[in-house]
Amino acid sequence: MGAAISTAAAYVALFLGMSLNSQRVYPVAYQWRRVLTLSSVAIVLTAIGFEVRSLPLSIALCVVYPLLLLPLGFYLPAERARLRRLVPS
Repeated sequence: MGAAISTAAAYVALFLGMSLNSQRVYPVAYQWRRVLTLSSVAIVLTAIGFEVRSLPLSIALCVVYPLLLLPLGFYLPAERARLRRLVPS
């Protein structure tokens, strides 16, 4: 478990270092709130799936993932409009 935690910490440090360096070279306006929302929901669903250890529930969590992003305000208005066009009325 210690190796897994240290590996995860190393990847986070690597990501932060590369992000800071790349922003100096070529600045990009990332939507960090959306990235954090997407990552947080994915981590929580992964933890639930890991604890329950049920394949049908894990598949259900994958299906529910985009729906859980709706109440959190993840989707932009243009994205919501396109999703409404895809869903039959």
